[in-house]
Amino acid sequence: FLNGRYDGTYELCEKLKISDHRVAAGDDGFLLEVDSRAPEEDDSRYFYSYSLEYPINIKEPENEINDANYNYIVDYIDKVDFALYGPYFTDPAKGWQAYLDLDSFVDWYLINEIAKNEDAFQAECYMNMKKSGKLRMGPLWTAEKSFGFEKSGYSGFVVKNTKWYNRLFQDPAFVAKVKERFNYFYDHQQDII
Repeated sequence: FLNGRYDGTYELCEKLKISDHRVAAGDDGFLLEVDSRAPEEDDSRYFYSYSLEYPINIKEPENEINDANYNYIVDYIDKVDFALYGPYFTDPAKGWQAYLDLDSFVDWYLINEIAKNEDAFQAECYMNMKKSGKLRMGPLWTAEKSFGFEKSGYSGFVVKNTKWYNRLFQDPAFVAKVKERFNYFYDHQQDII
């Protein structure tokens, strides 16, 4: 409404980008998107990981295939895959926890699983990292296919059945952290509402 006159409904949003006030991945950081549509986009710089069924598109920084940034993140994701599916999987120093940020993976999981987000880990699923840090999930984006939209149901799991999360749930440390965070949010429902 403007001056008492209805002018319609508008959605305002900002573009995802690395910045202190948006995605805080530092000056040398990465913004990645698990994106089933990446091969169809002319300007995408994507690669496939060993274990994910959809390509990972490097949104930032700008890069060319096989330049230093491209090779750095491809190598890092290869290490993630090896840590997730290798012999030291549950070892906090040599396994997946050496490469993935536990807290962000748990919170991102809970939000998307509770919402039954069908796009989680398929389309417009973002991850970020500083070169000196671990891979983090987020920012949260796109929940168009959630909360019972079209084919999604209200029971069962959506995100837990994706490849990385299915594997993470085989580690008791990850399961314990999911339970801890779920219980925290459950106990604080009124604060959230």
